[in-house]
Amino acid sequence: MTREYEILVIFPASAKEEAVEKMIEKVRQDVARVNGVIAETENLGLRNFARPLRGADKGYYVRLICTLEPSQVDALKGRFRLNEEIFRFMITKREKADVKVRCGV
Repeated sequence: MTREYEILVIFPASAKEEAVEKMIEKVRQDVARVNGVIAETENLGLRNFARPLRGADKGYYVRLICTLEPSQVDALKGRFRLNEEIFRFMITKREKADVKVRCGV
C-alpha cells in the first residue's frame, strides 16, 4: 500500500539556477528508482536559513509530493545521503486533511 509523502530538499546557494534544475531532475530520478510517483514539484527558490548551517546562510528549497511504498523510504533516504549535491533533506508522511464543511445559514 503506497502512502503520500512530502519531500523538502535544500541545495547549496552556490549552485547556479540551471544547475539547480538538473539537481531537481536527479532527485526526481531517485524517487522513480524506488518506484515512487511524483505528483507535484515546487521550486521555492533561494531562501535564508533561520541560523547558519555548516557555514551557509541560505539555500535553494524544493518541495516534492510523491506516493511511495513505506518500505522504500529508507532506500530513498540512502540515495539522498549519497547525493553530494543535496545540502539537506526531509521526508514526511502527508496526512489527509480532516476538513468538516458546515453548510447553512
